[in-house]
Amino acid sequence: MDNKKKTNWFKIGLICLFVIYISLYFMKSSGYYDGAMRQRVEFTDSQIEQFESDIKKGENVDLNEYLKDQNKDYTNAASKLGYVFSKNVDRFLNKGI
Repeated sequence: MDNKKKTNWFKIGLICLFVIYISLYFMKSSGYYDGAMRQRVEFTDSQIEQFESDIKKGENVDLNEYLKDQNKDYTNAASKLGYVFSKNVDRFLNKGI
């Protein structure tokens, strides 16, 4: 007989979920999320102050210069591959039906 122990994937999954839960709980209780939001508000306040000072100086003001693009592009090779795969599966299923 083999004396190898079987890996209990369910137990490992529960432990991982518990660790994620605890880390998120401590992030919330420590104020990490609130600090990140406060930093965004301060950044916005500084943009408003800069905008108002430029108006007082009489400069030509373009609103797009003061607004920073908050949208990040998270596409990578894996997401593109997933998109192509799902598109091909959809095309295959639509032809079959």
